[in-house]
Amino acid sequence: MLFLIHNSQACLSVNSIDFTFYIASDNNDWVVGRTLISGGSAVSTTNHEDCTAKIPGAIWIWDSILETEPCSALFSKHFFVPVIPYSATLYISSDDSHIVTINGIHANCDSFTSLSCRIGYEIICDVLNLINPGLNLLEIYANTIAGPASLLYKLEIKSKIS
Repeated sequence: MLFLIHNSQACLSVNSIDFTFYIASDNNDWVVGRTLISGGSAVSTTNHEDCTAKIPGAIWIWDSILETEPCSALFSKHFFVPVIPYSATLYISSDDSHIVTINGIHANCDSFTSLSCRIGYEIICDVLNLINPGLNLLEIYANTIAGPASLLYKLEIKSKIS
């Protein structure tokens, strides 16, 4: 990467640049669920008072605005990593449960209790060993047993670009 200094003959010399980016739950997630049987874009959900978890930069999503019947949904998002990362952390919460895979490999970042949707109980996982330079795929299979359904996540990836 080259940076030019305005009105100068010199170039800025940089050995490496810290580069952090995020992949977060939003309306760009692809979801297949009871309402979107053939798949479609996730929608923002109106979460109920029991789910108080907050993950900055992410929004609560599902396949419909207010799902109250027991159901499951598969959320997926492709993302590109330009260089080998040195850190990758997934922050996730769901009502009621979820299973996570990255590039088809189980991420050991699952929750089988609705407690993860409460503030302070969000699941935090190191997923560095699952992230590759190039195109990656995050998949989250989420399930609700009763009441409103929702998913919230953010994947933070840190790299050094030299």
